[in-house]
Formats: sequence, structure tokens, C-alpha cells
Amino acid sequence: MTGARRRRAPWVATLLAAVALGGCDRIDRLEHDRPADSGAGDVRDAPVIDAAAPADAAPPADAPTDAAAPTDAAAPDGGCGSGLQACAGDCIPAADACNPVWTQRPDSLTPPGRRAPNLAFDSARGVTVLFGGNNGPALDDTWELDDTGWHQRGSAHKPAPRANAAFAFDPVRGHAVLFGGADGGWQPYGDTWTWNGTDWTAVATTGPAARSGARAVWDETRQAVRLFGGAGATAYDDLWEWDGASWQEHEPAGARPAARASFALAYEPAPSGGALVVFGGDLGTGGKSQDTWVLEASGWSAPAGLAPPGARDAATFVYFPPRAAAILFGGADSYYLDDTWAWDGAAWTQLHPGFAPIRRNAAGMVYDSRRHVLVLFSGAGATGDQLNPYLRDTWEMKW
Repeated sequence: MTGARRRRAPWVATLLAAVALGGCDRIDRLEHDRPADSGAGDVRDAPVIDAAAPADAAPPADAPTDAAAPTDAAAPDGGCGSGLQACAGDCIPAADACNPVWTQRPDSLTPPGRRAPNLAFDSARGVTVLFGGNNGPALDDTWELDDTGWHQRGSAHKPAPRANAAFAFDPVRGHAVLFGGADGGWQPYGDTWTWNGTDWTAVATTGPAARSGARAVWDETRQAVRLFGGAGATAYDDLWEWDGASWQEHEPAGARPAARASFALAYEPAPSGGALVVFGGDLGTGGKSQDTWVLEASGWSAPAGLAPPGARDAATFVYFPPRAAAILFGGADSYYLDDTWAWDGAAWTQLHPGFAPIRRNAAGMVYDSRRHVLVLFSGAGATGDQLNPYLRDTWEMKW
């Protein structure tokens, strides 16, 4: 690795162990002693699909479902007539607040429960791709979610079992790109693989140093998969690009976010060029961040005067084009969280859906660009004082 700026610290070994599981092990212990009025987000406990149930078990009878396939939502400001606005696929009075709607999918077959899954959306084939995660051991299974539900995919080749990798779809080359992650013994990987819907291909063993807890997104402006941060032999604050053949390191001039892992990363389009947005993450020694950083062509900046979500790591964060905002859900501070926030490029706004997935962190979330919904899967969570370290539920969000 050339010219990488890194922060070496004695807490790296502890951080790597936590990052390998998305920071859940310490949270699980704290949740046992969680006070009833601790205020861990805007809590609405939802039914949990039993992680110990057989793989083909149906969701509980009382689980909220929406058997009808989601329909394309109208533009937020049109299609509903005078005095109305489109909201989550419905028309409501223009004066009413429009809040997102979370709905649990009624799939009869789901992947086994896990935390820190690796999730990407294949926009060429219109499917959500899942690889691995951790449910005690690290996993190496491949699944895809389409209109009809989850389907396990076999392949002649596949990466070693891992969780908490960086995973993003490259629409130019038509494959999903997986980098790094950690095995069941918390040891990080530094290899790169691609999935084309049929088979996995090992494409590189050079580039970023081995790590887990890094995040990657597709950058439409630069036409490249971009990767930031993570933790391995040290914690990292470096930025890399995958051009389809190799990784290239990029070092924007000026200030940058502190080294961190299991943070939130999203790409947001902008008229003057797209931007990467970093929020929160694990800074080591159990410290969680609530800072927001934006990377544009001119470099990194930390917007001032924000009222951001509380400090956390292992939250999900994905850009949602129908509302021109990046949506952040859950994560953990000292406890699991279930709050939903929107970043519009200038400010944070907390949203108040009438119902939400149970409190969790280390989940996976993608934007399904064909059906215009967010898809959330698995993680480690809690319902009341009942812990479920390997959730297997699938949720969709419309807004």
C-alpha cells in the first residue's frame, strides 16, 4: 500500500474483534441490563422471526405483512391531484407529514439468521445479493432476493466464509464487488471477488490492506467502486477506487475523517458532481462517533451546525432516490437502536414511521431500484429484553 495515512493504536486488536461481528458482542451484554426507559431511539418492538427455526419456517402469524408486491411510488410532488401529495405509494393531504412505511416481507423461505451480512443490489438483474455474515461461525452462502422471494445460489467457486465485508455493485461491468471482511476468528481478509449471478471470481489479492468493517459504494460520477476505512492491522482512513481491474488509492488534500470501522457510507448524486457521505462508526476503545463528513471533488469537509443522529456504529445507510435523501436506520450506541433518519445533502431529519423493524445493528440494507424500495435484512437485535443475535427477517421501506 502506498502513501496510506493510518492511525496506529493499542486498541486495534479489540476493535477488530468487535468489528468482525459488527460491534454486537459488547452490545449483547449491555442489552441484558438495559433499563426500560433508556430511550434507545424511537422504539417500536416488532415480532422477531425465530433465528433457531428451520430455514423454511414461515414468519409468525401476527407479523405485519404486505402480501401485495410493492408498487412504484409516484413522485413526491405529483400524480395525486390538487391538495394531495404522494407518500409511500398512497395519496395523502398535502398538509400532512409524509413519513416512511416499513413492512415486513412474508417470505416463507429466508436465509438462516446472521449478523454483519454482505448485501448489494444487482441493478442489471433486479435482485438483492447476499453473501455470508456470521451466526457463530462465519458463513459462505450466496442468496438472491427477487419478486418471488429468497433463493440460495450454488456456484463452482466462492470466497472463504466472512462477515462485515465491503460489497457494492458495479453497473458498468455487471458484477458485484466484494472486498475484505473477517473470518470466524476475527482475522481480516484482503482479497477481492466478483459475483456475476452465476459464479464467484477471485480478481485481486493486492490493493487495500486486509480489513473488515470497511464500506464501499458505486460512485456514478467517477464510474468506480469506492472504498473507505475499516480495521485490520490498524484502523484506516484511506480511500480506494476499483476500476474493474485493480485498486487505486486516492488521497484528497486537506482534512479527512478519523480512522474508523463499521461506519455508515452512502453516495449521493449532486448537480455539481456526486458526493460520498460518512457518518458515525467505531473509533476504537468502544468510542462511537456522530460526525458527518462529505467527500466532493474539492475534498473532504465536515458540515457545521448539524443536529445529527446520536453516536453509533454498524448502522445501515443507503441513498433513496425517490426522496433525494440518504436513509439511515438503527445501529448501536450502548444499546441497539431503531430510529430512521434522512440526510438531504445539507441537514439531518429524524423520520417517524408508524412502525419499524425491531432495534438492531449490523444489518444489511440496499436500495431496490426496480421496485423503488429499501430492503433491510437480518442483523443483531432485541425485542424488549429478549436478545436475538442472529435475526433473519426482511423488511422493505417505501416513502
